[in-house]
Amino acid sequence: MRVLPFAIVLLAISANAATEPSQPEAAASAAVPAAAPASPPPGATAVAAGVPALEIEWSCGNCEPNEKVPPLIQSTYAVAAGAGHVGVVEGDPVHVTITEFRQRNPALRSLFGIMAGKDVMAVKLSWHGKQATAREYEANAFHGMNAIAESVGKQTFRAVQRFVADERVGAPAPTR
Repeated sequence: MRVLPFAIVLLAISANAATEPSQPEAAASAAVPAAAPASPPPGATAVAAGVPALEIEWSCGNCEPNEKVPPLIQSTYAVAAGAGHVGVVEGDPVHVTITEFRQRNPALRSLFGIMAGKDVMAVKLSWHGKQATAREYEANAFHGMNAIAESVGKQTFRAVQRFVADERVGAPAPTR
């Protein structure tokens, strides 16, 4: 019967670790948006000039907002923009509203996995009258809100890329 004390100690350590901020999350939130290259690669779309920055707000009713989430979404968005050879342009932001948010206790998630429920996030995007949504959830023991925020950031980038491309359709070609 020595397993029970070990499980209690493990639960106490996990609960303590869940309340302390971790360094990887701080590093992820400190990512700097990538700058646009001097010339776009061959076959680049009309989005090569850049994508608008994000303005994130919470509107999820009685949820408990986690202030680490918006910077994670923004940094993943910036990384996706950099990977797509475009920069994030300040000025006319995309309005991102977090409409659904549920985060499991990390200790419970680690110990009980899917039996602890699921982490969920849904956002609504709005820019120049165009709207889209991005939604993700995780129910396993390994992935938590960081993975969800990364997925939502990538989905947001793809949606904004479509917004910008639609906006530029019919616009005169840039002159060099």
